[in-house]
Amino acid sequence: MKLTIKVMPDDPRDLVEDWGRYDFEYVPAAGQRVVLYRDEDFVTLKVIAIEHHPIEWPVAHPNEPDWRKTSRTYIYARRCGPRE
Repeated sequence: MKLTIKVMPDDPRDLVEDWGRYDFEYVPAAGQRVVLYRDEDFVTLKVIAIEHHPIEWPVAHPNEPDWRKTSRTYIYARRCGPRE
């Protein structure tokens, strides 16, 4: 499943970085570390929070995709070292 990564800045006055969507086998839990391949290197992130936003269609129609396939799950995380 594709999940959207948003990386929190060290300084709260800075903007949250939207890293786009990455493939995950499962939704990680808050406090868990995830390792992503980004910019030709591996980056370790610590998950802060998960937000799930289902996109529901107003009228069910056979040609419309299932809402679960069009939902968005956001992972808010912060950069960290592998052993932090």
